Amino acid sequence: MIATMRGLAVLGAVALALAIALIAGGPAEQGAIDRTLLPGFRPELVGALAYARTGEPVVTIERTKDTWQWSDGERAPADPTAIDATLTALRGARWHRRASAAAAGTLRGELRVTTQGKTLGFGIGSELPGSHQTWIVHGGHALLVDDWVSRALLPERVALRTRHPLAAADATSSMVAGTVVLAGAHQLKPYDVWVDEAVLRRLTTALSELEIVSLDGMVPAEPALRIELRRGEMTTGSAIEAGTCAGDRVRIESGSGSGCVERGAWRQIEEALKPLTKLRDDVVDQRPLPIAPVKLAFGDGSVLELDGRPRLGADDVDSVRVGELLTALATPGDIVGMPPGTPTATIVASGADRTEVTLLLFNGVVVRKGESFGLRPAPQAWAAIARPPSALRDPVRWREDVITLTALTLDRVTYKRGAVLGEWTRAPPGTFDPALVDALASTLASVRAPAGAAPTAIAHTLAVTFTPPAGAPTTHTVELGPPAADGCAARVDRAPVRLELQLCTAALALAAAH
Repeated sequence: MIATMRGLAVLGAVALALAIALIAGGPAEQGAIDRTLLPGFRPELVGALAYARTGEPVVTIERTKDTWQWSDGERAPADPTAIDATLTALRGARWHRRASAAAAGTLRGELRVTTQGKTLGFGIGSELPGSHQTWIVHGGHALLVDDWVSRALLPERVALRTRHPLAAADATSSMVAGTVVLAGAHQLKPYDVWVDEAVLRRLTTALSELEIVSLDGMVPAEPALRIELRRGEMTTGSAIEAGTCAGDRVRIESGSGSGCVERGAWRQIEEALKPLTKLRDDVVDQRPLPIAPVKLAFGDGSVLELDGRPRLGADDVDSVRVGELLTALATPGDIVGMPPGTPTATIVASGADRTEVTLLLFNGVVVRKGESFGLRPAPQAWAAIARPPSALRDPVRWREDVITLTALTLDRVTYKRGAVLGEWTRAPPGTFDPALVDALASTLASVRAPAGAAPTAIAHTLAVTFTPPAGAPTTHTVELGPPAADGCAARVDRAPVRLELQLCTAALALAAAH
């Protein structure tokens, strides 16, 4: 019995000791393991990244004030996407398994990170077959990470270059490529002609798609074709053919550093430049206006604003006629010699980028100021271009409800609306057909009359009065010339216009029935 009690006491003491040990050591043993690659890593404190692939030169990228640059003699800018991928992996990557360094196998390269005066090394080892994971070595251990992490820590050397040195070709304001000089992105010097859009597009596409694909086997040589893109006073891209590379590639020197491009891609640039080395008709942009305008200023001082809601000065515009004008200006014409004499009108077009083109209008020919030839639009296009600016104003003179038309006077005969629709009275008294009065009233309710030549003679005069439910009556005057197949010349409230045929014939029919 005593022995049994002693045994129970011993067991109780052991249990108590275990409980105390669990309480004292439990949290540390049971806490989650931090699998972050670099706990507390701060990318903004990194000063340099050195990428060392086995068998290749080390590429050291240093932080400058605003960018990352190669530390070699060229001091070329590093590709920001590749650097961001490296820093993202260092900051956010997590490892899945940890083992001895030997588990990583033979290292393929190393990333060395300089931060706060210390250098951290990450060796890139072998892949784990079938897992899409790779062993890396850091801090004396092998860590198993996803493949994207290893690729971000040790990219190909060429991925650290800015791969498209002429990517800004579409946004350039000037270009020099061999003997070809383009100013204002479109004007071929020294001829001062606007270049055909398709010819220019072939060139800018070839330039912007030029890609550095390798840094292998570069052999320098004397510079050949030189290309420089500028925007204002700033160079936005450059490339100089200066040697050969492994794989029959062309070595270029660029603002992105030296590199190798495919020979076929370089030849595409050379082929796109060939048409521009001579002034030929197929190089010229044959559209009278080679830009998309936001404003057209006419010689009489009128200004057509096209950004937002189109307007001519403070007035609304005839959207149909403005559309016809813009279409005509954008439709290619035939190249002709410089016309004699002086221009009859001018149009100064402004683009969104403040580019200005001055058009000089001769008899059926448009000349872009500075060019030594003219462009002859088709007759219909010329008619739209040569219209006076006043013809672009909104042609609706008024728009009223027909039931508010209370009186009309045609050649001293006045008709007043009665209390019932279709009922009219006549002064002076006489016989008439109310249907003819109704027909004329319906055409007068809304009058659309573009500006036109004043009538040479007045055939009929009209006065029409509208009386709204509230407010004072309004009276308009219409003076009609003889009718023609497309309407009649007239004056509406003293302004010379061209009236639609329906109104002209309705007035003529009622006048004939007086």
